Amino acid sequence: MLKRRQFLQSIATAGALLGLPRVAHATPVSGRKFLFVITEGGWDPLCAFAPLFDATAIDMEPDAAPMSIGDFRLVDHPERPAVRSFFETWGSSTLVIDGISTRSVSHEVCAEIALTGSSSGSAADWPTLIALAEQERYAMPSLVFSGLDRAFATTFPGDHEVVVVRTGPNNELQSMLHGHYIEETDFPVEPLPEHARSILDRFVLQRSRALDPQFTRRGGGKLLRDFRQSLEQVKQLKSLSQELDLTTEEGGLPKGSLPIESAVSALSMGLCRCVTMTDGRDWDTHEDNAPQNPYFQGIFSDLNTLLVTMANTPGTQGLSLLDETVVVVMSEMGRTPKFNSTGGRDHWPYTSAMLIGNFIDGGRSLGGYTENFSGVGFDPNTGILIPDALGVSSADFGATLLTMADIDPGPVLAGARPFKGLIK
Repeated sequence: MLKRRQFLQSIATAGALLGLPRVAHATPVSGRKFLFVITEGGWDPLCAFAPLFDATAIDMEPDAAPMSIGDFRLVDHPERPAVRSFFETWGSSTLVIDGISTRSVSHEVCAEIALTGSSSGSAADWPTLIALAEQERYAMPSLVFSGLDRAFATTFPGDHEVVVVRTGPNNELQSMLHGHYIEETDFPVEPLPEHARSILDRFVLQRSRALDPQFTRRGGGKLLRDFRQSLEQVKQLKSLSQELDLTTEEGGLPKGSLPIESAVSALSMGLCRCVTMTDGRDWDTHEDNAPQNPYFQGIFSDLNTLLVTMANTPGTQGLSLLDETVVVVMSEMGRTPKFNSTGGRDHWPYTSAMLIGNFIDGGRSLGGYTENFSGVGFDPNTGILIPDALGVSSADFGATLLTMADIDPGPVLAGARPFKGLIK
């Protein structure tokens, strides 16, 4: 019998060999799912999205060349063939947003602005807000797979920590669901027998109910509601613990890959509305920019496998998972237009992102870059460039995602302008 991982791999291979016949279905009425792929450290848009070969202030790679695929103007390179094949296969349902401004060259600040539109330190990120709108429907409203052990966060739940479930390279969530986690800590603990655990669960629930009146009077109503929701989510997860397999690879997620199987499983089972995952590659190429080549080759190969798998996996609304999901691919910053003295590129406050889905008006790039590699904004309704607009606002980008999730962005992103003309 095939293991699920082998099955998913066989689906992806078959889809690629068959040229992936893809039929765009009707858009789900509500409840679109979202899958965020974040390349941590800052990818280099000049390696894929920005063919600025005539700009004297910009260093392009010696072996790179301009590439046109439909209405896309991209960068080709012999070490990154997966970029070409991706856009040839998925270009019609892909939208590239160029020139997104993250207003800083600090990883921490850029990550926060890119994912929340703010540097306030209290705003919730896009996956959290999207999951929050339908939190009662899911055992894990927002599931986060963390690839790198970085000093800065790639998730910002704000005051809504209750909707976010995290797991990392060592798959702590799977261990907790199966009760192995306490046995794998630095000081292993013998697990309670089943009857004792049932007694403890009942005690916690009864204690929370007893505390309800006095806790609410003290202003702790939200905390109590969050606690109760967490208990309900735990009950749902425990009931599915034998079916749910979030294992990536034996020994943890291998460096430089996406947890495709786990993400697809969680979404297709209806356990979460949002999945956020990182690829485990460190894109922070200060000393040598050459690693961007295998990184782009790897991430676009991963994306192809991901989309083929989603296209061949049933969703929860009678469509394929791909027809029910928006895939967002982004990085917290870009790289400088010039190589530094070691052949690397340093931090840059403008970057590119991709939106992928069968209900996105894709097949093109919006926004752009100047000859000095600053961002150029565009009209959110028509997509026409606005030369005086210094970059594309991260808040506008987030407002677009919230609008696609049937959420009014106004209360959390005052003044932000969603790209309404880009959604079918």
